[in-house]
This record gives sequence, structure tokens and C-alpha cells, in this order.
Amino acid sequence: MGRIFFILVTIFACLIFLLYMPIILCTNVHYDMNRRKLAFSLLLYNRIQLKGGYVGTYAGGLALHTSKNKAKLLSYKDVNNQRKKISLLKGIRVVGGTLHTETGAEYLLEVGAVQSLLRMAFFIRGGEKERIENSVWLTDGDELKIALHLAIYCNLYMLLCALIKSIKENMQKNE
Repeated sequence: MGRIFFILVTIFACLIFLLYMPIILCTNVHYDMNRRKLAFSLLLYNRIQLKGGYVGTYAGGLALHTSKNKAKLLSYKDVNNQRKKISLLKGIRVVGGTLHTETGAEYLLEVGAVQSLLRMAFFIRGGEKERIENSVWLTDGDELKIALHLAIYCNLYMLLCALIKSIKENMQKNE
């Protein structure tokens, strides 16, 4: 009887540990306007690469390249429909990041405004001053390059709650 109780308690403790263990995802994004590409990588604990590649455009939408020989074509309509279905963004929290922009004078005002808004949104959500960094480099010519690195915190409990809430909202909309 004691052995079964020990096994059940161990399984329960492991489940609780897995539900609340912090998961830290790091994203690196680089956009180059002249090349018209957005490169990205998604890392687990800033060590294990989960996904990487780049996004380009075609006449009807986006082309997602995650390997050398294959691209997944996403129309703009499909992207918008997928975005509306499940929103797990409420289950994650951005804990830090860096944003570096290299731009010509043509885009300087817009880049400064966007960086200020992102910084303000980070602080409104409870971010710490030491965990965010941004800079703007002014260059000569028509150029826009953006490099972004974000550290995102979540755990399985937060993601499951957001998923269940999203499913409930979708079911209520369909009724």
C-alpha cells in the first residue's frame, strides 16, 4: 500500500513541477527593408533552437522558409483567420529585450515613435528598466534594419488557462 501511495505522490509532484516550471523562450528577429526579408529564430532557454528561418513576400501573401528547399505559402486572408482563432498571447510575459534600429533620415521619426510606444507598453505591463534596451543608429541613405531580441516567460499552467479561455470564447461566439 505504501508503494502505490509513493508512486501517486511522485507522479502528482512531477505534474505540479511541470505545470509551474518556468519556460523561457528567446526570439531573435532581424528585418532588412532593402532585402525585403524578416529572419527569425526561436530558442528555448537561449540554448536549444526550436525554429528558425525567414519570411518573404509574394503577390498574395507571405512565404515562410524554415528549410533550404521548402517554403510554406500563407495568404494574407489565412494569416488573419488563424490569428483570430487562438490567442495565447495572454499566457506569456515579455521579461526583457533589446531593439536596435539602423535607419536613414526618411524613417527616423516613425522609428523613434514606434520605439517609444514599445518601451511605454513594456513599462505599463510591469517591465523593469534594467531589462530593456533600445537604440537608433542614423545612417546615410534609404535604409531600414531592425534587430530585436526578446526574452519571453511562460509556464504550462498559464498557457493552458489561456487556451481554455480562448476555446470558451470561440464556443460562445459560435452559439
